[in-house]
Amino acid sequence: MRLIATHWRVLAVAFIAAIWVASLVPQVDLPSFHFRHADKIEHFFSYGILGYLLVRGWPRAAWWLLWLVALLCGGAAEVGQALFTTSRHPDWWDMLANLMGAGAGLLAGKLTLYWERSRD
Repeated sequence: MRLIATHWRVLAVAFIAAIWVASLVPQVDLPSFHFRHADKIEHFFSYGILGYLLVRGWPRAAWWLLWLVALLCGGAAEVGQALFTTSRHPDWWDMLANLMGAGAGLLAGKLTLYWERSRD
């Protein structure tokens, strides 16, 4: 069974909501990587998944437009941390990791679409 664009769109919107919730809830002591800036890896992979979901949900949209959507989602999460939390803090390095991850996810999504179309 292949997912259609509508399914991917629902997943993308749900994932955006999950990212925002995770960005705004108070930080808890969860098991994590034990090295400096390990959270940047989490940002990279989260936005990589988002980029992938955006490409699959809107396969005909321009890559830069989808990247802009990811940029705005990441920016909104960082601004939300500044305005609505006392335990979380915005970080430009987090934004950079978000953008790099989104770019990697967009690329992975485009390559997957190309591969699927070449098989059909």
